[in-house]
Amino acid sequence: KSITITCSIGITQIDSSSGGAQNILTEVQKASNKAINKGGNKIHLHVPDANDMNVRQLGMYWYNEINNAIKQKRMFLVFQPFVSLSGENSENFEIFMRLRNEKGDTIFPREFLTPIESSNFSLHIDRWLVAEAIKTLAEQYKIGNRNRFIIKLTTASLSDDKFMPWVTHNLKRYKVKAKSLIFQIVVTQAADNLRQTQTLAKQLHKLGSQLSIDRFSDNKEIFALLKHVKVDFLKLDNEMVKDISTQPDKLSE
Repeated sequence: KSITITCSIGITQIDSSSGGAQNILTEVQKASNKAINKGGNKIHLHVPDANDMNVRQLGMYWYNEINNAIKQKRMFLVFQPFVSLSGENSENFEIFMRLRNEKGDTIFPREFLTPIESSNFSLHIDRWLVAEAIKTLAEQYKIGNRNRFIIKLTTASLSDDKFMPWVTHNLKRYKVKAKSLIFQIVVTQAADNLRQTQTLAKQLHKLGSQLSIDRFSDNKEIFALLKHVKVDFLKLDNEMVKDISTQPDKLSE
């Protein structure tokens, strides 16, 4: 008898996030099955779906994706202006980052920051964000603009002893004044890392920068935080300002 034989090959990448041998065999079996389902005589490289990844794997996936995006200039900044109610004339902006995938679609931080933070890879993103902000400020200085930027930090930067010296070095390198930077952290991160937040606040004020707390609400425990940390700005939680234009009574709460 003549028998037609096909060969299907499944491939999976093995790295520090792959887990044990059984997990690796499971992943390569998935790859092999997909090659078979394509009709045989196929080779399939298995890239785990986000829903199938554990926290470590998902963090590693986004870490690699972000590294590639930075190298290929697919990471970029967007700027949201904020206005002083006291009549200050400086141009102030809150900075946000965006990632464009290889298809050209824009990916928002809510998709990748949580797994990145859970895997403690977010320090790399913080440094990229700060470096890009300082470079942009330097460019604006050259054309006569005196902007201030609010830059969000993740928990990783609170615990990094080298972060503030690195910021100081880059400010000197690009000849940007420290008062142009306002660093912002989420209130729950500040409360959970009180000692580190106190240290960061002291370092920022010594340098000439300022500290902002994000998602501030009327929680008593959050108000207690202000007794221990010198804060320059508070960004109110969305629930506190929601519908404020149609419910003016909220202003007196």
